[in-house]
Amino acid sequence: MSMKRLATIVILLLVSLYLIPFTITTLSAPPVAPSIIQAQESPLVIAHRGGKGLWPENTLFAFNNAIKLGVDMLEMDVRSTADGTLIIMHDPQVDRTTNGQGKVSDLPWKDLQQLDAGYYWTNDKGQTYPYRNKGITIPSLSAVLTSFPEKPMIIEIKEAGIEQRVCDTIRKHNMQQHVIIGSFIAASLHTFREACPKVATSATHNEVKNMVILDTVGLGHLYHPPAIALQVPEYYEDRLITSPSLLATASQHQLWVQVWTVNDTTQMQRLIKQDINGIITDYPDRLINLKQQFFLKPVQASNEHAR
Repeated sequence: MSMKRLATIVILLLVSLYLIPFTITTLSAPPVAPSIIQAQESPLVIAHRGGKGLWPENTLFAFNNAIKLGVDMLEMDVRSTADGTLIIMHDPQVDRTTNGQGKVSDLPWKDLQQLDAGYYWTNDKGQTYPYRNKGITIPSLSAVLTSFPEKPMIIEIKEAGIEQRVCDTIRKHNMQQHVIIGSFIAASLHTFREACPKVATSATHNEVKNMVILDTVGLGHLYHPPAIALQVPEYYEDRLITSPSLLATASQHQLWVQVWTVNDTTQMQRLIKQDINGIITDYPDRLINLKQQFFLKPVQASNEHAR
């Protein structure tokens, strides 16, 4: 037996052994929501924290304005107050975005409601703060779900231990078919999937990693993470994640690929031309303008030709 053939056999054996636990995980995975929004040809515009480059992040004010702008999905973060209220807040502390101080987990909801959530927002490096004293406050998760009952959302769990309450709140507002739950805490996603098996989730970091590795050796089609979406950066440590091969594999599995966080218009243009399902951005206005330019041009050219 030649050394080349032996090496090939060894590699295939190692890959097979590597694949076995993934296959078991996939076969025992809970079902996910079949659909949240209608598919469309162009990437969905997903407002990161409601579009934090345009207005105070994670607020009803931001979400309202993002919807008026025409975004397809809202993205937000959820964590718990000291007395168990689920609120929309990215940081574990309130210091960066409000006029308050301290950890969210140490503060009661009644105190958090008094804070100015637009206090530190600026788009001119601190020369002006246009949203101070405008009545913009931190919203609860319930308030957001009540305010936008038909709007698709990505909700990121920011701390362990709140999964069941997030599940219960989504069910209470009948939003099971309108949300995707994500988290950088793998254990939280696993716990949430057990609590809410009919609510869609994104893939964990390791699930994405496994899929990328297997796809690299041509075996990506054998692994389907128990998720509806891959929420990934375009590049990770100089490695292209959204390769044509991975995008094709994701499409085969009916997995959405949603790329974060894209603010550069050149990068937006590049992704628009690929088979990307969604782009998460702080500046949804930029993406909406680019999409209008990109997808209207062929129509205009066709109409002119018809004349």
